[in-house]
Amino acid sequence: MVIRHEDLIGTYEQKRALVSQFNLMDDTFFSVVMRNKEACEYLLSALMNKTVSVIEHKTQYSIRNIESHSVVLDALVEDSEHNLYNVEVQKEDEGNHERRMRYNQTAVDWTYLEKSVNYSKLPELYMIFISEFDTFKLGRNNYSLSLYIDGTDTKCDDGIHRLYFTPLTTAPIFPSCCNIWRTAMRRITGSEHCRRR
Repeated sequence: MVIRHEDLIGTYEQKRALVSQFNLMDDTFFSVVMRNKEACEYLLSALMNKTVSVIEHKTQYSIRNIESHSVVLDALVEDSEHNLYNVEVQKEDEGNHERRMRYNQTAVDWTYLEKSVNYSKLPELYMIFISEFDTFKLGRNNYSLSLYIDGTDTKCDDGIHRLYFTPLTTAPIFPSCCNIWRTAMRRITGSEHCRRR
């Protein structure tokens, strides 16, 4: 959503009506919401299905790299157990989401591990990708990707948790993510607005 200067002029009711059109998938609004500790905790707790107590949260967090591609993370959060959460929202399906997540994860890792510190000190990292489309086109509203040793059921624990959510699905059998969004919107704006494309 593009906000023009003239949209910001008006009565309180007009401004509230403008805000009620926002959706957490709007990059600017998502950034503002995630700056609010309570909203950030609510959203992460709902998505993770456990209580997440936030101790630090940054939005539009830039990780610069002189020699190669830099990244700007939509939200980077640290909880009270020192787990990290990189939350990205995406409206358009531009492809290469798994590789984008891989690059973001690498950037976070080299930012959080100081020189000569053992790799065991890397925190648990939750890479959360929220989109308006079904990333894997399998008809689900959430996916959890894991790393397994080929030919076995043995899971490899590298400390990275890759989670994909599609909260705005119209499929009636998958209402949970949209309900999370609606509740978050109600807490923030007083409206249950859950705009679909």
